[in-house]
Amino acid sequence: MQAAHLVFNRWEPTNIAVVAALLLGVPCAAASLLFSGRGSVPRLALTAALYYACLGTSVVLYRLSPWHPLARYPGPWLLKTSKLWIVRRVKRGGQWRYIRELHQRFGDVVRIGPNELSFCDAAMVVPVLGTQGLPKGPDWMGHAMHPKTPSLIALRDPLEHQRRRRTWNRAFKPAALQEYLPLIQKRTAQLLDALSKCEEQDVVDLGRWIRFCKYDFMGDLVFGGGTEMMRDGDQDGLLKLQRAGIAMMVVYAHMPWLAQFTKHIPRVAAKLKELRAAARTRAAARYKAGANRKDLFYHLSNEDGGEKEQPTEDVILSDALLAIIAGSDTTSTILTSAVYCLLTHPDVHKRLVEEVDKFYPPGADWCNTEHHADMHYLNAVLNETLRLFPVLRDGSLRAPWVGHGDRALGPYFIPEGTQVRVHTYSLQRDPRCFSQPDTFWPERWLVAGGLQHAEPGFVHEPGAFLPFSRGPSDCVGKGLALQDMRIVLCALLQHLELAPPRNRPFDEWKAEVDRRFADSSAVLPVSVRVRRRV
Repeated sequence: MQAAHLVFNRWEPTNIAVVAALLLGVPCAAASLLFSGRGSVPRLALTAALYYACLGTSVVLYRLSPWHPLARYPGPWLLKTSKLWIVRRVKRGGQWRYIRELHQRFGDVVRIGPNELSFCDAAMVVPVLGTQGLPKGPDWMGHAMHPKTPSLIALRDPLEHQRRRRTWNRAFKPAALQEYLPLIQKRTAQLLDALSKCEEQDVVDLGRWIRFCKYDFMGDLVFGGGTEMMRDGDQDGLLKLQRAGIAMMVVYAHMPWLAQFTKHIPRVAAKLKELRAAARTRAAARYKAGANRKDLFYHLSNEDGGEKEQPTEDVILSDALLAIIAGSDTTSTILTSAVYCLLTHPDVHKRLVEEVDKFYPPGADWCNTEHHADMHYLNAVLNETLRLFPVLRDGSLRAPWVGHGDRALGPYFIPEGTQVRVHTYSLQRDPRCFSQPDTFWPERWLVAGGLQHAEPGFVHEPGAFLPFSRGPSDCVGKGLALQDMRIVLCALLQHLELAPPRNRPFDEWKAEVDRRFADSSAVLPVSVRVRRRV
């Protein structure tokens, strides 16, 4: 039993044969040596029960003992014993609020797992996420839809990540973003047309239309087309399948070893296979079309000739699926969050409409991005939305590279095998970093930029703002995401009057998004009217 505990503690095996030998082979061998003859099955069951009880007790006692490497760090004792407790919170939703409560109770560093620490300290951002920080932790393997060929976001090896990221950097440089403008313009115009036709309806689910728009846009960007959700709806159930995949990956992120086992369960594996099959079909069609446009697939498949080594089909598919999921669900949720904040803050809504009207009067091209740098209030609204509703609310998990020893991060000692995260949701709502941290107040960004007078006691810590993470593994597509969101918001406010519904609850959306986020299908009921100006 102690030998099994040692193996699990030191190497955390995920090979099914090894795990089966430790969990099944050992008690079976013990029972066969101790007992023989009739009644062997009940005795085997008894032996197994005693073995599991002793093994579990040994694990729990060690994790709670003063000899554990993380014994000095505070946290709830249940979370110290097993990741099952935080997974339970994940399944219920809103675990980011729970971890924030833990930081408010225990302080800047909290032990939220047997071998995991959460930080709410702006001074830890650079040591953890910066150039000389830690590589990605093993939780990212739980995000891998194809463990043997992980996408860029799931790569833990810093050198391999740097090599693969070169392709993405070329795909999202400023010149490339200009190539994508016609795609944004096409889909945003289609969204405006669809919403204008809904004018006679009392209520429109704006979140649904934005999700459809962003999925169609990402289909254009990644595969050169192939989806028409704004026209046909989600006939193939791709969004439902995608949300199911995200929900599984959120759980796997806390228990990455579980992904290695459940992939052998036909019902679970079927969903991932279906998602990859859909991507493979669209990739084949894009290959057949040839390099007639410089979309994202043009770069991922090395049609630009930027890499000496041609990527494999599995690498292309993994990265293409990453782009679809990361680019559609997250962007649509942030946009919907921004609209919700505007409609619940009429003064902010009015001021932003006035700014949009100044730069984009009737007949002006809302896809012209040259005004974006001067639209300070638009950028303030987006920044404030990203502060309150960050995409990676739980932060990006990092860990010392196996075999490279322990690390000292500021005043904290991080033993090898420990996972750490800077908890974005807690940090971006920390009163030590931002005044009125739970209030939607875009003006804070104008004050911080010297464009508006600062009141006494104003607090603004830019280093605590991590909407796209930080360092060499930050969100490579942040430039496109911001450009896309600015264009869509300008187009919506130039052409449409948006208002909360009169006789329908409006705060249900926030309750659902507080519980879920990227995998949310929350309804945002909005009254839509076409703006008619002379």
